[in-house]
Parts: sequence; C-alpha cells; structure tokens
Amino acid sequence: MRRYQSPLRGFLLRLTRGDHALADDLAQEVFIDGHVRAFQYFGGVPGRIRYDNLKPAVVRVLKGRNRKESERFVILRSHYGFDAFF
Repeated sequence: MRRYQSPLRGFLLRLTRGDHALADDLAQEVFIDGHVRAFQYFGGVPGRIRYDNLKPAVVRVLKGRNRKESERFVILRSHYGFDAFF
C-alpha cells in the first residue's frame, strides 16, 4: 500500500456558551462560507470571535495582538458586524 501525505485543513467555529460546533475544510473561500454556514446553524452572529493567525484572515502579524487582516475577511466582518480577537 502506498502512503500519500496531504495537509489537513479545516474550519471549526465553536461557541463558548454551548456544546455546538461546526467544522469544515479550510481555504479562504471555504473559510468565508464556513462563517456564513455557522451563523445560519447557530441562528445568529457572536459579537466577537477568537482566531489564531490563520492565513485566510491574517496577511501579517504586527506588534502585540495587532494584525493586518485580509481584505475579504474585513469585508466579512464588516457585513456581519463582529469583532475579531487574535
């Protein structure tokens, strides 16, 4: 049997006040769509979402907790009205 390696990617949005979570594959398009699907699944949008420094959201890590966010991620946040915490 041949072994193939491929990167494991995923989208997971978990609310801290519950036991519900939504997971999916991760690319920027899927990252954006994952948010839309998660907000529909949870029936709303949280006021703030915590992220690590994932590439679909962060272009560059700046000083402290400051980040240069990707343009599409800024559009997503602006449309849904949530804050990002890194």
